[in-house]
Amino acid sequence: WYIVARRAGLIDPQMDDFLQGLDDDQTKQALQKANRLP
Repeated sequence: WYIVARRAGLIDPQMDDFLQGLDDDQTKQALQKANRLP
């Protein structure tokens, strides 16, 4: 949900830090799942 919120312009520094801690495969999976959300 946070990736969708970021696309809408919402910012959460803690979530940004969390996402930066993901490895490439985890980031790819998160983006794929976010793309399925409305």
